[in-house]
Amino acid sequence: MKRTLRWLVPVASVALLLVVLLSRWSTDPKAPRTHRDHGKVAVSLREFEQGLTPEPSLEPAKTSLRYRFEVGDVLSYRFDSTSDLTLGISGAFASRAAGQGVQVTGTAGQTQKFTFGLSGLLQLTAYESTATEVVLGYRFSDLSVDIAGEGRSADAAVTSKIENEAADEVLVIASPVGRISEIWFPKGMGTGARNLTKGLILQATLVLPETEAAGWEAREEDTSGEYVARYTLERNCRSDGRVYARVTREKDRYTRLFFAQLEAVANAAMKCNVTTRGKTQGLFDVEQGSWKGVEVDEQLRVEGVEFAQDVQVASRATLFLSSRTHEEAVSRQAAARMEELKKGGERSGPAGPEGALAIAREAQEERWRELVKGATVDGLLLDLARFQGQGMPESREAYEAWEKLSILFRLDDKAVARVLLLRTNGAVSTEVQEAVAGALGSAGTPPAQEALMEILSSAGTAETVRDSAMAALSLVARPTQGSEDFLRRKAQGAEDAMETRQSLVGLGAYARSVSQEDPGRSSGIIAFLLESEKRSQGAEWKRSVLDALGNAGARETLEVVTRYLGDADEGTRASAASALRFVEDASVEDRLAKVLDADSSSMVRAAAAHALGYRSGARVEEILTGASRHADEQVRRCAIEYFARYVGDDERAREVVTRMSVEDPSPELRSLALDVLQGR
Repeated sequence: MKRTLRWLVPVASVALLLVVLLSRWSTDPKAPRTHRDHGKVAVSLREFEQGLTPEPSLEPAKTSLRYRFEVGDVLSYRFDSTSDLTLGISGAFASRAAGQGVQVTGTAGQTQKFTFGLSGLLQLTAYESTATEVVLGYRFSDLSVDIAGEGRSADAAVTSKIENEAADEVLVIASPVGRISEIWFPKGMGTGARNLTKGLILQATLVLPETEAAGWEAREEDTSGEYVARYTLERNCRSDGRVYARVTREKDRYTRLFFAQLEAVANAAMKCNVTTRGKTQGLFDVEQGSWKGVEVDEQLRVEGVEFAQDVQVASRATLFLSSRTHEEAVSRQAAARMEELKKGGERSGPAGPEGALAIAREAQEERWRELVKGATVDGLLLDLARFQGQGMPESREAYEAWEKLSILFRLDDKAVARVLLLRTNGAVSTEVQEAVAGALGSAGTPPAQEALMEILSSAGTAETVRDSAMAALSLVARPTQGSEDFLRRKAQGAEDAMETRQSLVGLGAYARSVSQEDPGRSSGIIAFLLESEKRSQGAEWKRSVLDALGNAGARETLEVVTRYLGDADEGTRASAASALRFVEDASVEDRLAKVLDADSSSMVRAAAAHALGYRSGARVEEILTGASRHADEQVRRCAIEYFARYVGDDERAREVVTRMSVEDPSPELRSLALDVLQGR
């Protein structure tokens, strides 16, 4: 008997978070822009640089570059910072999202542009300076904050709040080469102000070499994530009798993006391609041990692999020293002031949750509370019950009730307890219970996960409800250890074969979702799955294990997965090909290309082409360009879907899709390619 699983977790993406931010914005296209262009800051720095004279005849400094402050030193910098955000969401993504009940109307297929500006005066105060540590107070004043885009500007109340909060002093602890270890924010400072101040501090902070070196690498963090930086150093630039060193930083690659930890993104389980361009340059006063000026010109681009989501951020900033003084009064009170800032502050690392994602979470929660205002669990269950037997999952009204129920579960643990009580008392029909299970999984909170396990452990739970609850538990974005242990037990000894297989697949998803935060836990799950593979129980069991390993996407699964590419069963071979989609190994592309060329099954070839679509790089483009002429229509369809993401700005992608819109033997694929070219 075929079972239908419904009410699964809706798809989500980084792009949708920005839609949430719009809820805070003015809708008046004539709303005033408050940003004051401090163009003089950049001009001042460039004029100073023009006066620099490289003097290779000077003897290189005998000591490494270091920050040098006396307690009580006060440095004032004028600064201007602008970030331009370009956001693109493809029609393909919107269609998939709509199929999962998430509406992105008004953004799909369009490009939206936003600007975040910050300018003013930055005052640095030295509270401590030793051979191992420098403690500085950062205070912003004369601030102007501008957030605008798509004909709209941020509500004046929002920007004013950020400007006022950002004026509070922030304590920064760094090494003598400028590597930041701690940032202490005032407890009352909101996430918006924290994000802007932290972003500027990290953006304009260059790390000096630990030893005498003309070039070096460093692992650093900013509000976007962790990255590898490449530095170069040019010494002995003289001006007005002083010697300066020019330090240049280029971000080589991001090794981790912080937004990947968001529940919304974890639900989507989408891989991203990240590219960086540009550089940051600073002039360091060798004798004074401080920066004369810093100029930032960097670009970050994040592209979705499965969908043509394209997020681009261009950051420009200039910071130039206007004065450096020494204040004895500050020196005498330095220790007390440091203690005061720590006692009244909250410690943070050099990057993390104060970033834009924290604002997005806060805005999302505000939106949720507004959406469920006045709603109750009992009332929403009655709303769902009205659609029983009438295609409940396909009804927009039923979905809205389901979405509100999920939000209530997220916001209030008592709502979870209430629905369990009503279910126990027999007040919830079987069909509505299926919807409840999906809503609990979408909420994904620890109490919601406990509720799903309670439903699955109840002897009286209907079969269809068990199916929905098992699927929902398998897809939670942040699985608890209790949920993992529960699925392990089910995978080892469930009487229901489908529950066993679903448990395996869920564990694979768990392994991937926890891999960044807890690599050891992820490795333990993968080891369990690899051990399960040895318990061969026929073709269905093999496919279930392969599906689980594919969800995990770990390199240590490569050998086992590849072995099944030669299995006699085509369904098993298809599962093996699909299971390679996330595995980070240079050999994967060629293994999948061999499947495209040699496997006799259309199902397997399509699975290989689809898996390649999750990957990126020149080799993938080469293989899928060839696949666009493949005899198998399903393989060619996968090629169109891959190149559809890049037709907007990649000539090769446009050439492939254009040719297919004219020459492909299938009328359906010609039409699909034409839709892609026309942005439909």
